[in-house]
Amino acid sequence: MAEKNNPLEVDIFYKLPKILFNHNTIINTQTGEVVELNVSDIVLYSYMLDQYTSYKKSGNDFFESTQSIADKCSHLSDKTIRRSLVRLKSAGLIEVGKKSTSGQWASNLYTVYSVDELLRTGHIALPEAVEPEEAEVISPEPVVITAEPAAMPTPEEGLSQYFLKYFAAGQLSKCLDFTAAMTEFKKLIDAERGTSVNIPLGFTEHLILNHPHVYDSWGIPF
Repeated sequence: MAEKNNPLEVDIFYKLPKILFNHNTIINTQTGEVVELNVSDIVLYSYMLDQYTSYKKSGNDFFESTQSIADKCSHLSDKTIRRSLVRLKSAGLIEVGKKSTSGQWASNLYTVYSVDELLRTGHIALPEAVEPEEAEVISPEPVVITAEPAAMPTPEEGLSQYFLKYFAAGQLSKCLDFTAAMTEFKKLIDAERGTSVNIPLGFTEHLILNHPHVYDSWGIPF
């Protein structure tokens, strides 16, 4: 948690919510998205909830870069933290903004919600337990195995290849931030394809997880 003046008042443990100890699947009732959290996600959430609660009590904001968090949580890499932030945000446990310093984006600004409070208010839910059905014994039928066709790229990755092409060619270099780059990207791909191309909602998160060097080039730490 945030540092205190009296070293005797500093907590030496982070609290892990019991509900996340027993359940790792969260349903975001606001979006309908079902998110499975891994151990790294839960550890990061416990750290962030501790920090947010401490800073909020003192009337301050909780903002920190992913690299700073990685330095404090030595068993979590910067890349692991980025992935965990995406899942925690998708689950509705956190919100991520930007903290501006002298007009420049310096760190992520976090709002961290109590999982127990979110359950109480119905903003998230847990999957209901399903009783296992008695297995029916069926004699197997002969199966003809045919070669699977080559896996097709997802729509997000297909669009990513266009984005990478424009990025490498310097066609996005004049954009001051990532939002402007996305707007310019939409114009370029519409012009090349000769039609209005739909950009999936998960495209930005796909770039974060699979091509972070492009996203980071605009100086955004998340």
